[in-house]
Amino acid sequence: MRIPPVKAIIAFESVARTKSVNRASEELGLTASAVSDQISNLESVIGQPLFYRSGRGLVLTPTGERYLSDVTGSLADLSRATERASSRADVDILRVHSSPSFGLMWLLPRLASFQEANGDIQLNLACSYYDVDLRHGYANWRDLEVRTLRGEFITPLASPKYWKTIR
Repeated sequence: MRIPPVKAIIAFESVARTKSVNRASEELGLTASAVSDQISNLESVIGQPLFYRSGRGLVLTPTGERYLSDVTGSLADLSRATERASSRADVDILRVHSSPSFGLMWLLPRLASFQEANGDIQLNLACSYYDVDLRHGYANWRDLEVRTLRGEFITPLASPKYWKTIR
């Protein structure tokens, strides 16, 4: 099993997100040289470049884009695992996952009243492991208990100009 140093992966993620070794070094509290060394170390483990220079900035190579996509989820998993391990055992945690639109339009406006009524429950909305999954679509998901929250009417919309072209 080949796992590069976590410091190198974190440096890579920071540089990829900020598109700058200098900004990543400020974020990580390291020198720009140390961040560059971590990136070089990671590239030597992988055996391929992860960035190329474009003008004054850095751009991910196709390999770098794939690697960023893969490690971002892994870093989030490590963060959640650390959060769960460091949480008090006497606090109930409710993990909720929903589509972004449902979370923003329906769930978010109701969170304050939920917290007021259930102050002893810690709500985690950014977790991939969940106790409640709010989904949109036809209720034919296997191995799940399905409850409909509300009826919905869906209709296509089009501009008048486009509508004339399809009639």
